[in-house]
Amino acid sequence: MKLTTPSILFTAILLFYIKPLFSQVTEAGSLHVADPIQHFDSLVTFKVNISDDIEALSVNSGSGKIVLRPNAKLTTRFNFSYRYLSFGFSIAPPLLQEKNSDYTKGSSKLRSIGMNVNRKHWQQSAFYSRTKGYYLENTADYHPSWRSGMPYIQFPELIFKQFYGSTAYSFNNRFSPNAVIAQTERQLLSAGSFIPMFNYRYSISDDRSPLAPGRQTQKARNLELLLGPGYYFSWVHKKTFYVSGGLTLAGGIVFSTIENRSQTGSTRGYQRNGVIRLDGTIGMGYNGDRFFGGIYARATGSSFRQAHTSLISTDDRVMGHITIGYRIQAPAILRSLMLRSDQKIDQLQEKLLKSR
Repeated sequence: MKLTTPSILFTAILLFYIKPLFSQVTEAGSLHVADPIQHFDSLVTFKVNISDDIEALSVNSGSGKIVLRPNAKLTTRFNFSYRYLSFGFSIAPPLLQEKNSDYTKGSSKLRSIGMNVNRKHWQQSAFYSRTKGYYLENTADYHPSWRSGMPYIQFPELIFKQFYGSTAYSFNNRFSPNAVIAQTERQLLSAGSFIPMFNYRYSISDDRSPLAPGRQTQKARNLELLLGPGYYFSWVHKKTFYVSGGLTLAGGIVFSTIENRSQTGSTRGYQRNGVIRLDGTIGMGYNGDRFFGGIYARATGSSFRQAHTSLISTDDRVMGHITIGYRIQAPAILRSLMLRSDQKIDQLQEKLLKSR
């Protein structure tokens, strides 16, 4: 994790070393503001994120390294949120990409869609993404005569799909995850919370290139299950400006199925490997009555050794994104639908309590 270690250490030091200073601000501020969280229950939130969070496929072996990347620099995500519900989708528009790079890196298509359900304590997210078209970033390691400006080795029919979900629980009801995740609330006083998380991801990488004599293609399926503790904190200045960050350490297991295909047939192998992932995030921004915006950085690092081999799968990234958004009055029909939903949830909770 060469790239991410300094950023993660910086995040950890920032959050935990100066946390006592933040706590003093919280105690002083509580004399002036009774409720530490402002809810925008009558407003709908629209926001746009521009991010360089683009995952590469990376494998280390004893004889070399393989780093496959899509030909994209930035993605744009559009989000719609109301109260505890949030929906969004992202694309990689050509306008934000490197010009005239299709010849050297090939063409790539990136799409994703997802949603969040963030209640008072529980946070649930679910996402799906699909990427088609990759190039070998370290082509020079396999073609010594390669020079900058020449075409990379390309995999136009390589497709990577993933279904990702996360379930988390925030212990402190004075801390608002929604103020940072969906901006449907505003943190008025500095606060933090212990937030354990359970993350799960099912991914498929499939090289659909036509089979030629002497050539193989591969299809891999991975089911990743991770559980671990986290701590997140928001320091608030004058109710509208904030600095937030957090750190999560999770461990778990990866179940893998790898299929190698050729014109003469195919072989399939199964693996089960332990994995550790470390995530750190930090950001700052402005959260007003209607307008809001911010800038965030995130570092993540994970690796696992494939069983009975010298191969090590890695995912080490440092990424950032910019957010800008605005809130408008929610339509009456939307408020009515959410009210009915709340009533049904309350009725279900009452039934569950009575059945005990």
